[in-house]
Amino acid sequence: MRGFSGWDKCDHISLPHLIRLLQKVPDLEFSPLREYAFSLYDNWTPGAILYLDKDPSFNDIKKLWPSNLPKPLEDISIESFQHAHLFYSYRNNLIHELREPGYGMEFKESEEPFYHSMKELETELYTWELVYPVDFYRKLCETTLSELCKYYLRDRIDPYSCYTFGSYWLDALNI
Repeated sequence: MRGFSGWDKCDHISLPHLIRLLQKVPDLEFSPLREYAFSLYDNWTPGAILYLDKDPSFNDIKKLWPSNLPKPLEDISIESFQHAHLFYSYRNNLIHELREPGYGMEFKESEEPFYHSMKELETELYTWELVYPVDFYRKLCETTLSELCKYYLRDRIDPYSCYTFGSYWLDALNI
């Protein structure tokens, strides 16, 4: 995705997802990261539509991430918060579970991912919901296919040479 999609924010860290981890993991080692993350998060105004340029870069977070705690909660690492990873998780939810994760809604036609706030009625707390709009998927697919085609032609790569072909759907039967 990184080499062909043209998505310049794919490595950015989702601030709301990171904040949630920092709330669940009170380890002292995360104090500098917690201070930095909350200083950014406190500037997010409920009711606004925020685009991914408001998310911190991977390098900014990596500098503050404790090296002795690569996975502070189950299998969650710093890479888990990158939009490339979250986008893949979103895709897996759509395809394998036939559902969208989170409570995000598309408000308008947009080609760029964004966050919007939602107020929880019981607690009156706000959550920031991440939305990857349908038009973003379309743009990402079109750009990736176009750039991949250019790459194959330029570097004289035959993509079909990587696959087994035949009448049978199980590759081992076609060899």
